[in-house]
Amino acid sequence: MERTNASVLFLGDRAQTLAVPAGSGIDLVARTIEAAEISKIVRQRDPELRVMVEQLAKGDVASAMETMARRGQIVEADGQAATVKTAVDNLFVQGGAAPDQSHLLICKSNATRLALDAEVRRRLRMDGVLTGEDVSLNAVTPSGRRYRLTLAKGDRIRLGIRCQIDDVAIINGTTGIVKDIIAEDEGHALIVADINGHELLFSSRDVVDNEGRVRLATDYASTIWSSQGLTSHTATIVADASFDRRDVYVALSRAKERSVLCLDSGAASFAVRAESGFDRTASEISVEERREHLIRQMSKWRVKSSTLDFVANPSAVGSRQNDVRRQHMRGLSIEAEAGQ
Repeated sequence: MERTNASVLFLGDRAQTLAVPAGSGIDLVARTIEAAEISKIVRQRDPELRVMVEQLAKGDVASAMETMARRGQIVEADGQAATVKTAVDNLFVQGGAAPDQSHLLICKSNATRLALDAEVRRRLRMDGVLTGEDVSLNAVTPSGRRYRLTLAKGDRIRLGIRCQIDDVAIINGTTGIVKDIIAEDEGHALIVADINGHELLFSSRDVVDNEGRVRLATDYASTIWSSQGLTSHTATIVADASFDRRDVYVALSRAKERSVLCLDSGAASFAVRAESGFDRTASEISVEERREHLIRQMSKWRVKSSTLDFVANPSAVGSRQNDVRRQHMRGLSIEAEAGQ
């Protein structure tokens, strides 16, 4: 580096969600050497939305939620199925109002993502976007959960693994449109898809991980983790009490024009009753109480602290430089995403 006068630039946002493994590279670098902070937000065109994102970045969830509520951008539905339907309703309304723009559908878990994708597919089938018979494949989510993936002509798909199809290099996250699909044996399928302007023919056997699991999915909803770095015209977010400060900051900072939070009022009321006692029924829990509970949950800053392993015997260290380095790093706290 010194010989060539080169430099390495690390860019990252420590307020967003972090990887599960112990250790955050960007955090470690920022704590060890001098770091510059860029605080100006340019994604949101609406000044009020820009202020809201700035509040979330600072952890002021209450003020941000007050803005969302005042603008009518918090919608409640009673039950998980109704919440999924309401979120997809909003997605289609936003898409109809601005068909040439991108619209994100965001949630926390892969289980919710699968439910949202299924509802989107149901609407697309009704609208005639999906044609032909459904073909089912044995696939897994990024977290390793096995499920039955259903595809048809017209489906948007996302490939979740790096591979080679014909002469085209595929990276994790590559998307495409299914042009044709034929079922194969053992839960696989032969697929023709438009990927980056190339019409490619491949088998689901070509997109498996080291354990032989199919890493393919429909591409309608995104988890918070997958949505990091994306920009859209609008965003519809299915939120719940598992959201923390990092989650809500990422989810509500994707859209340039409008974000809508969809909440399960039944689940939120149950959580309030669990905190305050079950002497009241769900119907007696007010909207304000549910919002306050959600704000408390979203205001939590969940971290995982880990330590670096060091050689216990100083004599085993070959140099004084390593010894000094070890003492310095003993005090470093490395944050990573973890549930509490």
